[in-house]
Amino acid sequence: MKVLLMVLMLALVAACAKSESGEVAETEKAKTEKMEGMHHQAGDDEAERLAKADPEGAYGEALNMETPEVTLAVLMEDPGAYVGQKVRVSGTVQEVCQERGCWIELGDENQKVRYKVKDGEIVFPLSAKGHMATVEGVVKRIDLNEKQARNYLEHMAEEQGQAFDSTAHSGPMTIWQVAGGAAEIKG
Repeated sequence: MKVLLMVLMLALVAACAKSESGEVAETEKAKTEKMEGMHHQAGDDEAERLAKADPEGAYGEALNMETPEVTLAVLMEDPGAYVGQKVRVSGTVQEVCQERGCWIELGDENQKVRYKVKDGEIVFPLSAKGHMATVEGVVKRIDLNEKQARNYLEHMAEEQGQAFDSTAHSGPMTIWQVAGGAAEIKG
């Protein structure tokens, strides 16, 4: 970051030397400050949204009530039947991505489905855990070989601040996920 700032400062100095009125230098300086401000604001904003005390509200686009609603039990009974289809699913938020708030897991101790959004586009607050949520998106199947599965499980354990036992899992793994950009969390 310091190197980038140094390069930008050198560019500003060079532009300043070439400009009689200093207008070019001021324009470049304003652009640089705006970009730096946007970067810091996005990071700060994301952290604020992750720490939001009251999770109730809409996230992303509005839910489309015409999208077929599928219960979690029906979806998880035969998730392959829904791959590529857009669905609405409701359930209790069991987990929230601790790093960026980019996913939530809906369900109970026996059945869960992960709802994934584009990083930074929607940030689910950590306080959403235990609240009811309705999400909308496309059902996806993600197949992992044994090595990928262990890496995934290790990452999940690390993200949740838990110890990882590499002997606890063997073989390939399938992850069922709903990916989208519309959710609502209720109190």
